[in-house]
Amino acid sequence: MSSRNRKKKKKSIWRSTFYRVYFALVALALFAAIAAMGAAMLRGSVDAQDSVQKRLASMSGWQRLRAIMTEDLGQALPRWTRDERGTDMPAFIGGRDHMAFVAGGTGGWQGGDRPDAQRTEYRLVDGVWQRAAQPMLDGTMMGAGDALARDVRDAQLR
Repeated sequence: MSSRNRKKKKKSIWRSTFYRVYFALVALALFAAIAAMGAAMLRGSVDAQDSVQKRLASMSGWQRLRAIMTEDLGQALPRWTRDERGTDMPAFIGGRDHMAFVAGGTGGWQGGDRPDAQRTEYRLVDGVWQRAAQPMLDGTMMGAGDALARDVRDAQLR
């Protein structure tokens, strides 16, 4: 074999090896780009799902609050009561950020000495929407109340 043929063969082997490596690198770069786009799409999907979950949790909390208030108001009774000082109180009282009323169906069914009605109050105290109960209708104080919603800036009852 002549030296000219050897050089030509050596050049063609080098060239074919170079092109193989070059094409492998191009293929690897394309695969990396596709994988990066897929990861970005997956991350966007996870972020969207997370924000939807937070929104649904917030909405379900408000739905529970509405259900509790609707149930209480649906059992309202037109019965006057007396506070701990003996002062007469109408069946319904309220203001911009609170309301109180007498509601039935609260506990007499258990056979205890508790009446079937109680005075229920909803109020906004320091950014917390509370539900309190006066278990005995006449002569007792309103209870401390349970927090139904936090971070409430304003309440407007109509």
